[in-house]
Amino acid sequence: EPTDNAQTLHDKLSRLGAQLLVETLPDYLNGRVTPVPQNEEEATYCPKITKEMGRIDWNLKAEEIFNRVRAFTPWPSAYCFYRGKRIKLTEVEPVEFEGSAAPGTVVSVKGGLTVAAGEGAVKVLRLKPEGRKEISGEEFVRGYRVEKGEQLS
Repeated sequence: EPTDNAQTLHDKLSRLGAQLLVETLPDYLNGRVTPVPQNEEEATYCPKITKEMGRIDWNLKAEEIFNRVRAFTPWPSAYCFYRGKRIKLTEVEPVEFEGSAAPGTVVSVKGGLTVAAGEGAVKVLRLKPEGRKEISGEEFVRGYRVEKGEQLS
């Protein structure tokens, strides 16, 4: 689903996998299911995910940033820096942005935090400032007195 992240998808797939195993294992043990080996020529390699992969590149399109946040939540987490402190982005959404601003620039603080991307913008719905609990984008703007034009890196 568009709202799924790595954790919610993991939880859904673990339930489906358990159900499939319960349904398939008896047939396998009775010889009614024959395993088929993977075609190694069609297999692909996925590198190990590292914490550094979670750093947001604001030059990406808003949709790509949205998908990275979903992929890296809860681990290794999608993050950027604001005023020298790390903030973890836990929920964002891509939004239209017609103006011109450098990627990573705060383009709006009305109703929350909106940041320019390489194409479009990203509205930050939920985030976790370094050493703090998770809060909404609106709470972050109010509490940190974020101003339009500031930069996230």
